[in-house]
Amino acid sequence: MLQIAALSDIHGNFGALLAVWRDLERHDLSTGPVLNAGDNVCYGENPEETVQFLRSRNNIFSAVPRARKLLQEKVGPVSA
Repeated sequence: MLQIAALSDIHGNFGALLAVWRDLERHDLSTGPVLNAGDNVCYGENPEETVQFLRSRNNIFSAVPRARKLLQEKVGPVSA
């Protein structure tokens, strides 16, 4: 069964992003598709580190509009 993780509303909080990523690793979800719903750097203290981390991963996909396409490719038709 395909499992897809999701990230959202990181807001430049690099420490929290790392904690969530470690949790994904513990649950064996960090190597599969990870959808990113946005709000990555606004308001936070570590926007540069956050962007560098997200860009360094080749399995993080922008959720809009590619999420729909990715989900359709992996699991079939997705309703709006």
